[in-house]
Order: sequence, then structure tokens, then C-alpha cells
Amino acid sequence: QGFVCLCVGDYIGEQCAVSLLEATSFLPDAGEWAVRCAQGAHWMEGSRALGARLATLHDTRRCSSEQTVTFATRMHGLGAQIHYLTECLTTATQEGKGMLTAPSSHAHTDRIECGAEAMRGGHSLAHELFGCYLERFFECGVDDVGAKEGVEPRRDNSRYAGDEYQTVPKGSAFWWRAQLAHYLLQPGPALQTTLRQVKAALGFTHPVISVHVRHGDACMHASISQFRPKCVEWEVYLERIYEMRNKYGVSAVFLATDDPAVSEAARKAEGLQVLQLDMDRQVFSADWFLEFRSQMGLVSAKDVTESALVDLLLLAEGDLFVGTFASHLSRLAYELMVARLGYFPPYSSVDYPWCFHMMHKGQVPGYGVVNC
Repeated sequence: QGFVCLCVGDYIGEQCAVSLLEATSFLPDAGEWAVRCAQGAHWMEGSRALGARLATLHDTRRCSSEQTVTFATRMHGLGAQIHYLTECLTTATQEGKGMLTAPSSHAHTDRIECGAEAMRGGHSLAHELFGCYLERFFECGVDDVGAKEGVEPRRDNSRYAGDEYQTVPKGSAFWWRAQLAHYLLQPGPALQTTLRQVKAALGFTHPVISVHVRHGDACMHASISQFRPKCVEWEVYLERIYEMRNKYGVSAVFLATDDPAVSEAARKAEGLQVLQLDMDRQVFSADWFLEFRSQMGLVSAKDVTESALVDLLLLAEGDLFVGTFASHLSRLAYELMVARLGYFPPYSSVDYPWCFHMMHKGQVPGYGVVNC
């Protein structure tokens, strides 16, 4: 349509020949990528319509038990927590209501203290994110409406694409997830300042390849799971990085990883300028899920949350992406990247293609029926 390709559903590329749900990589020719032929006009129009609807549903004048729905919190890390909240926001939007989350076992009201001694992560993470780091999208809370317990989001949400907000063509689950994630993940003033300071200290400039290597407790999870993919070695990621460097001429890399060995190996990679946060990654090296250790006070929930947020938001500011779509954080970073750019930049996943069905098992090509 005009100068923009409008691909049906979750197909992308100049000829709409690449399925996000099947392809583990998208490496268009440099000229094709430069055209940015990826539903841009379609996305912008739908984004405006959805943004207006969400603003209406979260108007403070609608702060009542009849016009809101309160959801239970879950024990998730940052990536899965945000994806879970998009499921909750989907249900609320379908019902024409504003979204609230129930008080956690740690924080029995909306009042959240931000600090190393007070924060716990885990079940409290959703409240801590919007109380301490992100812009509050709804100046209304469970205390205001008298909610004490939360419900689960609808189980069929994972197949919902928000077609009523999309212009022709419709059916993109990726569009819906990316829009809701972008809506939720708006950094507050303090986090914006932190991001500017970190970027200045790193010398973060464009273009840059965003790389996410997830090891840590994910490797333990994979080792005991019957369906989770095994952790992929750094050398495989490095091959994908060099492939992009050779094709697009980009040698700057922003690396987010929980593995100290990967961090050290990346510093020695030839022909690359690797940027990464200066932090102690040994905290991530354990066989117990990080969110449980955080909830129990065995690691600093504040440090874990802040480092994950900064990593995520800097990954989202990249121009190309290499990661593991078996990880919520990788998928979330790419969703935010696309929402920011308005087109699909090159990506390469070392395992899954992009997927979205976290509330139920679904087919993932090459891996069978799994939870995403």
C-alpha cells in the first residue's frame, strides 16, 4: 500500500515472506532493511487508537471497583513479570476496565518503599516497578477501590491480537504484545537520568548490536525441564554477532548477560567494541531461581531490579538484536526495539523463534508443544 508493505499477521520483510513465529533469524539485505518496509504506517495508526483507549480506561475518574479489575501477582523475574502484566492488561482492555494488581504478601497496600532494605522482588516486583522506577499509568490503587485479592487473566489471551485497534491488515500478535509492553515500560524521571548517565559512561552510540546472553539459573531450569532448550554457549552468539557485523558493518555491541565468564570472554572478542554494565555478575550464579532468592532477601532485590531494567532498556535502544527468544527478557527487548523503531530490525535467536503463549502450552517449531 503506497510505499509501505502491509503484511498480514506476524509476517515481515519486503515480500512478507518471513514468519516471526517460525523464523529464528531475520537478516534482510542492507537495502531492504533501509527501506524499513515493515508495516510502519499501519503500526502508527493502530498505536494512536490503542493509546487513546488505554488512556481512557486508566483515567482517574474511573477509579472504582466497578470500572477496574484487580489481578493476582506472580513470582516472576522482570521479563516474565512484564509479559504477565500484558496478559492482565489484555483482559482488562477486553472488559473495558482499568488494570490493578493485588497487594502482595510483602506489601499489603499500595504503599511501596523504595530502598535496599525494603524491596523484595518476586510477588512484590509489579508494585515495586511502578512505585519506584516506571511511570504510573493509573493514579488509582487497590486501596482506593477496596480490592484485597486478585484474579488470573483470561487463559485465551495469548491468542488475542487486538484486531479492533489494528488497521488493515490485521492479526499481528507481535504488534499487540509490543504495544502493551511499550505502554507499561515507560521509565520515570530517576530511571531516565540513570539511563542517560550509563549511556554517557559507556559511550553508547548508534548503530549498535544489542546482545542478550541468558545463562545463570536458566541453565539449571533447562537441565531439569523436559521441554526448555539447553543453554547455548557464548561462541554461538559470537558467530551471530560476526554475521551481522559482516553484513551490516556494525561493530559496536551492547552486551547484557548474567554470566561472568561470558562477560569476560566478550571483552576479548576481536573486531568488536563491546559495551556492558560494570557490575558483579556472581550474584546470578546459583542453582536457585533468582526471584526466589530475591524474595527471601538472599540477594539485593534493588540491585537485581535496577540492573535488569537498565540492561533491558539499553537492549531496546539497539539497532540490531542477537539473543535467546526462549527468554522473556530477550523477547521483551526485541518487542520494545520494534515499538521504538516502527519497523523490524535484523534479529537472530539462538533457540526459539519469537513466541507469545505464556499462559498455556503451544507449538514452537523445532521444540514441540511448550510454554513460551
